Amino acid sequence: MIEKAIYALLTNDDTIQGHIGTRIFPWPIPQGAIEPSVCYMVDEKPIQYCDNGNGIIYNEVAIAVLCESLLTAETIGAEIKRVLNFYKGTAGGVVVHHIRLMNGENDFDEEARMHFVKQVYQMTILTN
Repeated sequence: MIEKAIYALLTNDDTIQGHIGTRIFPWPIPQGAIEPSVCYMVDEKPIQYCDNGNGIIYNEVAIAVLCESLLTAETIGAEIKRVLNFYKGTAGGVVVHHIRLMNGENDFDEEARMHFVKQVYQMTILTN
């Protein structure tokens, strides 16, 4: 469910789509994918509980922008933050209670010769 919401939010934003189109993949990015690309990884053991009859799933989602250019990676990362941080609503048919940025970092992979802009979000969705 969380994956559907993330994909919908990122692919439905014109600015992000202008940079990456629909090149948003679950981790790992397919070999030979065109850059810039975005990948996401959802924690495999979400916290699930019930509050007043509402099912709630709390999870962490890591999102990474991969690009040869640091400036482009940072620009796309800033746009992703603009779309996701403090989002509340329905995306991809999933009711999102909230999304909050927890931390972010930049890195460079020498072997792949790619810059990474990584962001980790807390995400809570409602299931009822």
